[in-house]
Amino acid sequence: MGFWARWRAKRALKRAARNVKKNPNPTNAAALIDAYLNLGMLEEAYTVGKQAMELYPLSATVNSALRRMFRAKYDEQVRSLRDKIRVQPSPTAYAMLAEIYNEMGETEKTIELCREALEKFPDYEGSYLILGRIRYNRLLEEGCPHDGVEAVENFEKAVKLNNSNYKTLLRLGALYLELMMPRRAVDKLKMAQMRRPDDQEIAALLKTAQEMAPERDDDIEQHFKELCERKRAARESEILLRFSIEELNNIFSHLGELPSGYIIVAITPDGRRLASHTFRHIIDEQRVILCVKSIFESADDACKKMDIGGLRRAVFVGATIQLHMFRFDDMVVALLADAKAGTKAVSEYIDALIDKELYATT
Repeated sequence: MGFWARWRAKRALKRAARNVKKNPNPTNAAALIDAYLNLGMLEEAYTVGKQAMELYPLSATVNSALRRMFRAKYDEQVRSLRDKIRVQPSPTAYAMLAEIYNEMGETEKTIELCREALEKFPDYEGSYLILGRIRYNRLLEEGCPHDGVEAVENFEKAVKLNNSNYKTLLRLGALYLELMMPRRAVDKLKMAQMRRPDDQEIAALLKTAQEMAPERDDDIEQHFKELCERKRAARESEILLRFSIEELNNIFSHLGELPSGYIIVAITPDGRRLASHTFRHIIDEQRVILCVKSIFESADDACKKMDIGGLRRAVFVGATIQLHMFRFDDMVVALLADAKAGTKAVSEYIDALIDKELYATT
């Protein structure tokens, strides 16, 4: 990069940083990532990218910038690790590559790679730990009992191979405590305390576990079902959105035109209406809500059974109708449009809704 090109790139970086500070949104975050990349500042781009991943996970603009950032940061390392795995596979090479994929948000690739590694190196704890973390995070995000069971099984296998890993022992102890299984919690927390005798968190959790009545059985799956049901019931009374219902209705009431659109609705996963906007008055809103609720439940359940996590965004195209659906915080948003118009324009409309309205309102 020549002198003037670098000077312009630095000015663009300062401008992008000011814009993010003044008006944080996906478009400005993506511009800041690209500004850092243009100057070869990979670590700075990575720091902003990680924050943007957490703040704007559904943003097409941010995800496009993240792909550019991850290519710049990891492409050479990914190629090198893949070559090592092909020529002389080792458990550490598998684990390093899996961690990179996990860092990039490529969860399915990460799981597939860990399973491949375990077929060749079943006694390596690293793969179990990665799988356990993925399942544990899914449990926190989506509340699926199956992910909880898988998380525990993988963590247990890891500590069986290496019982000096006090962090995993602590995580297991805390998880068993949340499951109302104090006997198992005490076992793991005592092992963790042997390795960190002065850790106050371990001591507090152990005291709580020892004061609880012992569990009635060892059916972990049933305990996870009960835990997830308790959390679901607690959340039913409070819709968790990053803006108010009034703000959401204001967004929907000022939506731009979509020539092929029929109606867009926002509902809770259990079917309660939050907001709607009609493009053409030819479809009954209540029937749409019932239909969207049923389709979301079926599609979300199918995704979980396929072990790819809950539904985030999907498109269903029929002979006359196309249905676009996405999950945003504690709501499901669905847009019905004329199938003859094609999906591209509707997808771009939803991208703009997410980036310029939903995320920009926070």
